Amino acid sequence: MNLFGKSVALVSLLSSSLVLSAQMQTAYPSTTKVVGGAQMYMESMYLPPVTTGPWSPSWSPDGTRIAFAMAGSIWTVDRNGGVANQLTGDRDYDCEPSWSPDGKTIAFTRDTGRSIDIWEMDADGNNLRSITHAKMISVDPNWLSNDEIVFTSSLGQHGLGLWKVRIGGSTPEPVAVGESEQSLEASPSPDGKQVVFLSNRRSFPLKGSAAPVSWGSGDIWVMNLATKTARILVEEETLYHTRPRWSPDGNNIAYVSNRTGRNQLWLANATTGIPAQLTRLGSEVFGPAWSPDGKSLAYVSNEGSRFHLWVMSGFGGSASEVKIGSLHYKVPTGQLKVHITDDLGRTAPARVYLSGADGKSYAPMGSFARVSSITNDHFFSSSGAFSVDLPAGQATVEAMKGFEFKPARKQIMITAAKTQEVTLRLTRLENLAANGWYSGDTHLHMNYGGILGATPGTLLLEAAAEDLNVVNDFPTNFNNRLLDLPYFIGGVDPHSTLNRILYFNEEFRAGFGGHMGLLNLKNYIFPVYNGFLGTPYAADYPSNAEILDQAHRQGAVAGYVHPYFTSKGHDPEIQDYFGAREFPADVALGKVDYYDLMCIWTDEYVAADVWYRLLNLGYHIPVAAGTDSMSDYWRAPTIGSVRVYVKTATPLKYGDWIAGLKAGRTFVTSGPLLSFRVNNEEPGAELHLSAGSTSKVHVEAEARSIMSMDTLDIIQNGHVVGSAHAQDPTHLKFSGEIDVDRSGWLAARVTGPEKQHLLLDSFVYAHTSPIYVQKGAATPRSAEDARYFVKWMDRVLRLIDERNDFDTPEQRKIVESVYSRARTIFSRMTGEQ
Repeated sequence: MNLFGKSVALVSLLSSSLVLSAQMQTAYPSTTKVVGGAQMYMESMYLPPVTTGPWSPSWSPDGTRIAFAMAGSIWTVDRNGGVANQLTGDRDYDCEPSWSPDGKTIAFTRDTGRSIDIWEMDADGNNLRSITHAKMISVDPNWLSNDEIVFTSSLGQHGLGLWKVRIGGSTPEPVAVGESEQSLEASPSPDGKQVVFLSNRRSFPLKGSAAPVSWGSGDIWVMNLATKTARILVEEETLYHTRPRWSPDGNNIAYVSNRTGRNQLWLANATTGIPAQLTRLGSEVFGPAWSPDGKSLAYVSNEGSRFHLWVMSGFGGSASEVKIGSLHYKVPTGQLKVHITDDLGRTAPARVYLSGADGKSYAPMGSFARVSSITNDHFFSSSGAFSVDLPAGQATVEAMKGFEFKPARKQIMITAAKTQEVTLRLTRLENLAANGWYSGDTHLHMNYGGILGATPGTLLLEAAAEDLNVVNDFPTNFNNRLLDLPYFIGGVDPHSTLNRILYFNEEFRAGFGGHMGLLNLKNYIFPVYNGFLGTPYAADYPSNAEILDQAHRQGAVAGYVHPYFTSKGHDPEIQDYFGAREFPADVALGKVDYYDLMCIWTDEYVAADVWYRLLNLGYHIPVAAGTDSMSDYWRAPTIGSVRVYVKTATPLKYGDWIAGLKAGRTFVTSGPLLSFRVNNEEPGAELHLSAGSTSKVHVEAEARSIMSMDTLDIIQNGHVVGSAHAQDPTHLKFSGEIDVDRSGWLAARVTGPEKQHLLLDSFVYAHTSPIYVQKGAATPRSAEDARYFVKWMDRVLRLIDERNDFDTPEQRKIVESVYSRARTIFSRMTGEQ
């Protein structure tokens, strides 16, 4: 995803406008003045997660115990491992414990799902009380003294900054808060006079940007608290997990760096900033914490895609695991064993929602607990059998498996010290594969700077739980970091199974022209991005058209993804077509194979409006759907939460699926299963009708859904010409005659309510690719739509002329020529030449 890096200054200017909200929704108050995606990255990488293993360790002052977060509660365990004791436990989610210097108090964060505040309690878990009451985002508490903490907060509504507060009800005071900068993750020096922290305050004298340029959470800085003067300690574009922590002797800073491509533990001299690497693991490292004597460091790893607590020497070397043995709960608990089956009685992987009698969501140990940023529902992917400890009382468990199975839900009474067993049976609503329709996600990222440490195995488990047949993963360049490239082999991944195909492909990210998905790729194309200020690929070159040509030469197909970041009812013109800016030009030049009409971050209505106009000019553009989901993010929708169904031959083969996608035998959906025929032809077909008087065609459309729907529309040349409205919200059907008086296209669309449980997109939506109608020899014509794109090309050419973002005059001419040639084509279509 990554929001088209080149437009940092533009985005900063526009971000206050509501039209940029698109679908990037969040339950939390905004913490950033940068459009949409920056908030999502911050929430997924920085905010306290809910994990099913240890997270965020903190030593007791005597060095005998370690406090940590797990399953939304605070726990403690002996430094050598053993029984873990639960200190907090209710419906909210607690994390980030921080032991006071005198050992009497533990500060922590409490997440209500709508806001996060700082709380404290006695070290034995009693006497809980709130320190901050702003109901915004306040996280990462660290003690300046026994009665004062420094923390990160969105207080002041300037974005994330550093604040301090005295225990006992005082008003928080700003430490490092700025209009145009972000500061976070403060750790006090042993004498309490300085803090080490992250900040993106460093500005570069770069052409094209008046604002600070930062592709992450910033560099590591040190600030004198008395004078508020700060100096940069380590120049490194960090990614939220850094957590710099001052050593007890004041000499060094422990922190996490991904400069090697993976999060590892490093030391930096507290005066010079000279770094040394401490860990060189195959897994990733998070949350370093010094022991009080400064001899040891605790940290968490995601080895085996699970979370483990370790202790190692402060100088480096081998580490020993702090193994969590039995769990001593604060309230009476029992065990629930769940078995999920399909309608044939087979164990069925599924997405699971599980809540206890306390109203809190739970997940089995070792699973990856997640939460939807849209509905705030917690869930996890299950292989189909699991057990979990729950508080005594009534629990609810619910399972769903994609869109072709009816969800199953049961309530169970949990008895203390007892085991309850339950089976959930998922029955089919439809079996689309039986008719050659196979689902896929055309855009997702396995690892994207999150916490899981995802692998092809975890990704395919998620695909199985979502009943997703084809998984197109993009090894990502998160900002300027290319992750998961070693998995790219230019073919189907060997972890694939029957009817579950994984293919590592590529997303090309152009800051000016827009992002594209390259599928069925044989050789990786470089550069992977352009237009990112401060990187070696800062120039707006090569054009997307050149990348499309390279992809086609190796037999790949390519299309535009997450096209426009405006909300329903607004045209991309209002933000200078920010997003898929080059899309219509490349369509005019015959280079676009598909279009991601659906994405969890963008609005389908806006994307469809642009697509309809191009269809009206006679272009054949199949629709696809790519979630742009990050499977290692704990706070994000799943892969396949929007998807494309492609009709192809059976058994399923990747090459056939790609061919079906390119041929337009597709429909896209966030839930409804949509069929559409015109004169018994399906999407992608071309009907030939005789010229002359108006013809009638017979249209059949039907939608079934596990989620409520409102309306099934028949769209002709961009206008609704027939509708069926819901009496049964799970079943809609249209049958009728439609007049055709000229060449054009027909398609079916389903719309529905917003924010439904189980729905991981903003609203219910489905759309077919068109069935094209040719009357005689006449081609589709729309002077109005042609003028719309002439205006588009003119504006983009002016933008290019105003920019100084090319390395050579030749580069500028090449990019200009793409839009100039397209303008000539659109201009002819106006009929005004």
